[in-house]
Amino acid sequence: MPGRARVTLGGLVYHVLNRTVAGLPLFRKEADFEAFERIMIEAQQRHPTGIVAWCLMRNHWHFLLWPREEGEVTAFLRWLAHTHAMRWHVAHGTVGRGHLYQGRFKSFPIQEDGNDPLQAILSDWPMERPSHWVRLVNEPMTEK
Repeated sequence: MPGRARVTLGGLVYHVLNRTVAGLPLFRKEADFEAFERIMIEAQQRHPTGIVAWCLMRNHWHFLLWPREEGEVTAFLRWLAHTHAMRWHVAHGTVGRGHLYQGRFKSFPIQEDGNDPLQAILSDWPMERPSHWVRLVNEPMTEK
């Protein structure tokens, strides 16, 4: 039975992420990062949505997306994850050996509350940038 469609309304900013099955490493070498970024660009060309920021981790990725209309996030991420999984399996010689991702992406709307600093990379900022932005991103992370 297919899952329910993700509802991501236009005009809101969403934190979205997806993880691999069993912690499988997505990015083993620099070429893996480069391949994902090329696919991300293709996904953006096919299914435009506002990309505010992204972060690629060893076994998962995060995006801050700012869609104009409902359905943009799903179309963008469906194409990105499906295409990435197919190309990843070909590149790593694992075609036919199962899923790459745990499932569909997870998405959470974020709100402007002063605790969600965003750096505009491909899109304008959806909210006012904190005045102490540069200092904030240059502070070392604490254990917490």
